[in-house]
Amino acid sequence: MQSQEHYIRRKSTACAAIFLFIVLDVLLFRTGFYYRYIKLESAAGIYQYRSKSGSALPNSLERQVAVLGDSRVAQGFSAKLFEAASQSKSTKAINFGMPGSTPRVWYYLLNQIDPRRDKFKVVLVPLTSYWDFDESSFDNSTNRSLDLAFLSPFVSMEEATEIATTFTDAECQREAVVGSANRMFALRRDVRDFLINSKERLNNLKANREFSIVDYNYEGSPSRLKDLLKANNGAAVTDENVTAIVNRVKNKLENPLPPQTGERYRYNSYWLRKLVSAYRKSNTILVFFKIPSDPIKRRFPIPKEHSAVHDLPDSDNLVLVPEGLFSDIETAEYFYDDLHLNKYGRKIMSERLACFIDQDVFRRHSLAQGTASKSFQ
Repeated sequence: MQSQEHYIRRKSTACAAIFLFIVLDVLLFRTGFYYRYIKLESAAGIYQYRSKSGSALPNSLERQVAVLGDSRVAQGFSAKLFEAASQSKSTKAINFGMPGSTPRVWYYLLNQIDPRRDKFKVVLVPLTSYWDFDESSFDNSTNRSLDLAFLSPFVSMEEATEIATTFTDAECQREAVVGSANRMFALRRDVRDFLINSKERLNNLKANREFSIVDYNYEGSPSRLKDLLKANNGAAVTDENVTAIVNRVKNKLENPLPPQTGERYRYNSYWLRKLVSAYRKSNTILVFFKIPSDPIKRRFPIPKEHSAVHDLPDSDNLVLVPEGLFSDIETAEYFYDDLHLNKYGRKIMSERLACFIDQDVFRRHSLAQGTASKSFQ
């Protein structure tokens, strides 16, 4: 008898806990109440900021340019300098750079902010290289769980199911679905941080609202990688960030790439083709460009066997920026660490991109008549 009563109590407690969990999910997350408090300096926070700013834009193909990317775009591209360098005062550039993001994240961001594929005249897509190679033996973009930190709190259940199929890891597949079904689960780390640092989070609300102004006017870091490496040449390094930079530079100088598995090529092929397919019937022009990288030249050359961008199917609205457009700024003079452009490199890249878009995209694609021509150089 006691055993049966104990079982009933346990079952009742479990049901009550599940009910409470569902109620909290609906009241705090499905209503959007909690989302105003998400930490901006997080994957979910920056995704929400970019998606909100993108969704608020008018549906206009008239010289509206979206620039996708990770931290290298967030730090290395200036919409303000791009617009100033453009030949038309009506040009508007939007920096959608999100640190730690990937083509999978960019695809679903565009799904959210541009569902009808008529918001942008140009979408710029950065690539580390036009040749796909595995950077390390740990390079597994397909099962990159960090992507779910960006996507799960925002995508629909239908999208979550599709996202799950793009992973091969069972745990990632499960989290993709569960995170969309229960937003409290998807944001559990953010909620935990809020409970610990609630006062600080609330104090930052005003600064978060003004972030768009700060973001647009950000000038970039004045530091130079060459100065950092010179200062630490042969010296004991105590700063953890500097140590990480120095170690990454040494790795590229001293170690060959691992045996190639084709993982990065397969990943890029899948997601670049998804992007192209999404805009195939639109008047939006997709422009792929090689973002400045490797300020310290590798001792061992990268393999040039597979290229997802060169293998894309023919489409009238694709443009490939010449691979060497930014090769002159791939030096330690124009980077502040081994990955990101400083303010000097940032200015050159932003202005040069604007000139290329004006001369090789807008002009060649005859905007007034709505015609397009493919330009793979």
